[in-house]
Amino acid sequence: MIRLALVLATSFAGILHAANPFDATPPDGVTIQRDLTFLAPDRGEKLDLYQPTERGSEPAPAVVIIHGGGWTSGDKAREREFVTGTTLAKEGYVAISIN
Repeated sequence: MIRLALVLATSFAGILHAANPFDATPPDGVTIQRDLTFLAPDRGEKLDLYQPTERGSEPAPAVVIIHGGGWTSGDKAREREFVTGTTLAKEGYVAISIN
């Protein structure tokens, strides 16, 4: 029962926060490119790209971050996605947060 209450509270908090993109300065060592087009130009979906600042020319592992919201709400730029993307980039990954 406690788990269910935690899941519901977390989900509700996520819905309330979904309309509020988190616009913070990236930490040292991380570069963010925001609102890049990855589909046809007439599509509204965009992505934010998180990369280590000094990546070099070697290929890097990548992680796609898909926010919660059941394809009806949420945003790629929320605080949770920002924290996940910057944390991964600091560890050498390329992270792609998509809408």
